[in-house]
Amino acid sequence: NIPTPVREILEHNYLNPGVRAAGLALFGVGAFVNIAFAIWIVVKRRNQAVRAAQFEFLLLICFGSTVSTSAILTLSFDESYGWTQEQLSKACMTTPWLFFFGYILVYSSLFSKLWRINRVLQFSRREVQAKQVIGPAIALVLLAVIVLA
Repeated sequence: NIPTPVREILEHNYLNPGVRAAGLALFGVGAFVNIAFAIWIVVKRRNQAVRAAQFEFLLLICFGSTVSTSAILTLSFDESYGWTQEQLSKACMTTPWLFFFGYILVYSSLFSKLWRINRVLQFSRREVQAKQVIGPAIALVLLAVIVLA
């Protein structure tokens, strides 16, 4: 004699449409803000404040945060939206790539910005180009790709 369950057992654990809508809306807001900031940075690139904040690295931060935010998209679908098991598996595998790749882009560009500032302050009146300090950022990105692969 099997006892009756106290609560109803759900057969599927689908994503609530309200939660999905909220996630997609937050992605839209994040992507819009990142793109708007990138456009603003490009338009104001001759401004002294933007030049002092290192134009190239600001754009890299915007791009990295957009990539990281796009991980929300791959988490927003399940079988109830008509995706096959293979498509869902690929989306699931893409999520950490997007999130961590964006994260590494943001923080490696911040590191390179700070390293550039440090080099400028060590050598008075010496100009340090972005290409001279981008090496650690590239190394971090390559290391992240190796770890994720």
